[in-house]
Amino acid sequence: MNAVPDIRELFNELDAFRLPPVEKWHPAESVDIGLRIDHRGKWFYRNSPIQRHRISKLFSTVLRLEGEEYYLVTPPVKYRVRVEDVPFTAVELQVRGSGRTQNLFFRTNMDEVVLADLDHPVTVIVDPASQEPSPYILIRQGLKAKIVRSVFHELANLLVPDPEAGIRGNRIGVYSAGQFFLFGEV
Repeated sequence: MNAVPDIRELFNELDAFRLPPVEKWHPAESVDIGLRIDHRGKWFYRNSPIQRHRISKLFSTVLRLEGEEYYLVTPPVKYRVRVEDVPFTAVELQVRGSGRTQNLFFRTNMDEVVLADLDHPVTVIVDPASQEPSPYILIRQGLKAKIVRSVFHELANLLVPDPEAGIRGNRIGVYSAGQFFLFGEV
């Protein structure tokens, strides 16, 4: 059984990990071959789950968002991917420090690690009908990860009042990398 890598090891390897330059590729041909990512971040090919994580992980490195459509981009062709919500899930949280000086590191289901900061903000969208919150973190170039429920509960333990809300404010959020990320009102 493969052990999940320690998130610190993954973060230390970020400098060595280079994504292909999909933003520089502009293929004229677009093809739909039946790729889909469900709301849990699971990849499917023609409605069959892709069982090998390494394949999904490889595909994720050439994923690009164009408008509201997702594509796997190669120099000659781009392949449409239907995404039910967002392409990734944030499955692990590591907290370094505390209070205003804490850093929140998230690992995705594709083993990418990001620090919640100005370039990788955490946002919470509340469903107007159910009032159910859905938390996300921006991973790269418009691609987001939905924060899974267990990680969201960990974040809930870190919630503090909004420092800008003043004495009458009832807004709460979390700090990471010197930034305050608003979660909502209580």
